[in-house]
Amino acid sequence: MDELPISLSTHQRQLIERYKEIMNLVSTEEAFDVMVASDWNLENAVSKNFDFTGGDRRSTRDTGESSLSTLLSNDSSTNKESLVRNCTQSNNLRRQNDEEIVIEDDDEIDDDDYIYSSDDDCMIVDDDRDLGANGVPLIPEDYTSVEEALHNLSTVFEARYGITPPFTQWSLSDVIQESLNVPYPNIQDRKPVLIYIFHDKSVSNNIFPLRIFFNETIKEIITNRYVSWAWDVTSVVNRKALNDMFKKLNIQSDNLLKLTESNLPKIFLLIKERAILSVNDSFSIEDSDDSIINKLLLTCEKYNTIKDRDIKEHVARKDREDTINEQSKGYEESLARDRARKLEQERLAELQRLEEENRRLEEIKKNEIIANSALKVPDEPGSEEKEIVTIKIRFPDNKQSMRRFYKNNKIGDLVNFIVSLGYPTADYAIYKFDRPKRKVSDKDLNLTFEDASWPVREQVFVEEI
Repeated sequence: MDELPISLSTHQRQLIERYKEIMNLVSTEEAFDVMVASDWNLENAVSKNFDFTGGDRRSTRDTGESSLSTLLSNDSSTNKESLVRNCTQSNNLRRQNDEEIVIEDDDEIDDDDYIYSSDDDCMIVDDDRDLGANGVPLIPEDYTSVEEALHNLSTVFEARYGITPPFTQWSLSDVIQESLNVPYPNIQDRKPVLIYIFHDKSVSNNIFPLRIFFNETIKEIITNRYVSWAWDVTSVVNRKALNDMFKKLNIQSDNLLKLTESNLPKIFLLIKERAILSVNDSFSIEDSDDSIINKLLLTCEKYNTIKDRDIKEHVARKDREDTINEQSKGYEESLARDRARKLEQERLAELQRLEEENRRLEEIKKNEIIANSALKVPDEPGSEEKEIVTIKIRFPDNKQSMRRFYKNNKIGDLVNFIVSLGYPTADYAIYKFDRPKRKVSDKDLNLTFEDASWPVREQVFVEEI
C-alpha cells in the first residue's frame, strides 16, 4: 500500500484495499478519501459516487473522521472497545472547535449501554438491522404465489439500487421450461439460466449488485445471453421454499442447498445436458470482473456446444426414425398388398364356389324339370296309325329328331317332349317353321294339334334364348 500522511489501523487498511479491489482503483489516496467521506462504511463507499480531484481532495487532518464501520467487524468485546476508543479519539480532535461532550472509554461499562447522539461520528450497527430499503424485504414471507414474490423482489431491487433488474417473474419451473427445453427446430433459441440468490444480512449484499449491473460488459452478457431469475433466502421460510424448488426440479448441485450468509449473494449458471439440470459455474463478490465475464462466456460456449450436439442428435434421430418409418410404411404396404391379394383370392374362390353351387342347383333343378317333363310325354303312336301328326325337330347343336303325336294330343305334349330331351323352356324357345317364323307361346300349350290346325307333317326348331 502507498504511504499515507496518517497512521491507520489494520482494519482501515483492509477496508481501503477491499474498496480498491471492488472498484478497480489503483490510487490508495483516492480510496482513502472515499472511505473517509463514507465514514469508513464499505457499503456506502461502493454505492455512492465520489469525485475528489484537484482542490476538492480532503485531508483527515481537517476532518478528523477515522471511525471503522461495524458492518465489517465481529461481535467480540475487544473490537467493540477498540471501536469506541476510535470514536473517542475522533471526538477529542473536534472538542477544541465544537465544544462537544466526549464519552471516555471505561472497560467496566458494557458498550451496549452507550447512547450515541446523532452528532456522534460512529455507532455500532446491530446485526438484526432492518432488511432492505426502508425495512422492506426483497421477498416477504407471506407471499401468495411465486410470481407475486418475484414481482416484489424486482420492485424492491429497483428502489434500492436504481437499477431495473433483468429478472423474470415466472416460476423457476416455467423459466427452465421456456429457456432450456425449447423443442426442435428452435433449439438454438435455448439460453442458460442465471440464478441470483440474495441474503439481506450479507455484508456484500449491497455491493455485489453494483458490481454486476454497473459493468456494461457483464450486464450486456447477462441481458442478452441468459434468462435471469432471482430469489431471497434471508427468511428461513423463503430458504426452504427455494430448497423445495431445487429438489422438485432435481437440479444437480449440492452447493445450492448449502448456502450460508457468509457466501451470499451468489450467482449460479444453470444448464441442461441430456435431460439433466446442473450448475455449470458460479461466482460471487470474491470473483474479479474478468473472472465473472470469463465464467459467463465459458458457460455460454459450453451450452452452445451442447445445443449443437442436441441438434445433430435430433437430426440423426429423426433420420433414423424417418428410415424406420419408411421401412415400416413399405412393410405395411407390402402386408396390405398381400392381404388385398389374399382377400381377392378368397373373394374369387368364394365367387367360384357360389357359381358352381348355383350351377349345381340349376343343374338339379333342370334335371328335375326334365324328369317331370318326361313323365308328362304321352306314348308315341305307331307309324301305321291314323289321325297322327309327324313333327321334325331341329336342335341348336344340329341334332334332329322325329316324333309322332296323335292329333288330339296337345301342343304342350310336344313341348314336354323337347324339354325331356334336355332343352327346358327357361333356356330355349320353340318356333314353327313358318314365314315368318312363329314362336310356340304359352297360350298354344293347351290346344290340340287338330285345334291348332297343325298339318300332318310339321317342322319346329329349338333356339337357345
